[in-house]
Amino acid sequence: MTNHSSSEYPTRGSAFFQPPTQLQKWGDTQILPHVNWGDLFFDLFYVAGAYNLATILKYDISWTGIFYFFATFGPVFSNFWLAKMNFDARFGIPDDVVHRCFEMLQLCALATAVLHIRPVKELSYPADYPETFLFCLANVFGIGHSILHYAEIRFVWVNGEEAAKRMAGRDVLRHSVKAIL
Repeated sequence: MTNHSSSEYPTRGSAFFQPPTQLQKWGDTQILPHVNWGDLFFDLFYVAGAYNLATILKYDISWTGIFYFFATFGPVFSNFWLAKMNFDARFGIPDDVVHRCFEMLQLCALATAVLHIRPVKELSYPADYPETFLFCLANVFGIGHSILHYAEIRFVWVNGEEAAKRMAGRDVLRHSVKAIL
């Protein structure tokens, strides 16, 4: 098993900011990442999200309710969970001030999105209930977080292969298109 420690990719920076590191190169034996308390806390938001999604179906078991269920599940899944899992599987985030604050902003956006998953009656009338706008705004912040993460890899980060930078450039473009749509 190849371990990409600080000896292979020298750490540069300070306690305030350090660039992320590439976890493994193409063709290496796969490394299982260490689960930390922050990741477990992140997953707890999905328990709250599942509860709020269930309330949609509880109060409106119809095609409209099913549509709203998937319309709220999809963005939270792709903009937060899938984006974080894809990034964390490829790159190691250093334990510095900038990245911890950035992670807290992501958790706040996720919490806002999960908090504003409401029943169909409230989501259907955004003029009367601001929850729909706040849900959408939180998802835009989630997409923006992903764009900034990959832009950091593409333009700031220097520890790793050029292939990682090219992939990060494609992900910046992909998330930007998603934000526009």
